[in-house]
Amino acid sequence: PEDTIVPITKIDQFPIKKIVILSTGSQGEPLSALNRMALGEHKRVGIMKGDMVIISASPIPGNERAISNTINRLIKQGADVFYESIAGVHVSGHAAQEEIKIMINLTNPKYFIPIHGEDKHKVQNARIAESMGIDGENIIIAEDGDIIKMNSNLCRVSNNLHPQTIYIDGVGMGNIKDMVLRDRKILSRNG
Repeated sequence: PEDTIVPITKIDQFPIKKIVILSTGSQGEPLSALNRMALGEHKRVGIMKGDMVIISASPIPGNERAISNTINRLIKQGADVFYESIAGVHVSGHAAQEEIKIMINLTNPKYFIPIHGEDKHKVQNARIAESMGIDGENIIIAEDGDIIKMNSNLCRVSNNLHPQTIYIDGVGMGNIKDMVLRDRKILSRNG
């Protein structure tokens, strides 16, 4: 129905028990809406005792502490928090084949540029696009650093920035001495 999704500015017009909020912040991002709610700093939404919060994304490695902090703050405010390790609620953040087809049908793109994922994912996305009628000449599989030139008549890779790996050693960043890298490799293998 038309009134199923309402702007956040109108949620006060509905009974609290009838409201579901979809929010950013499943990875504990500091400025996300969920984290602001957890901190009690969101302008329009406050967490109340008995609120149910479902975090359906798996933690991206490195984000575990931020996610845990967000969950703990939500619980301290009285929310019942469900997340993958206790409730098995994980859903992928990546579109399935049928969802990609739906988006192609809805947007009817002239050009298609798979962006996220490994080469195997980008190639599979390109195949889906071609099966949906997008001209293979209008499908661009870009590499890291590629500059895409685009206007109403053209879409192509025009240049590459040649990105390089930057190592950070806690003191600085840039070219880390071979000895430091060797020592780290030994530590990673042997503990």
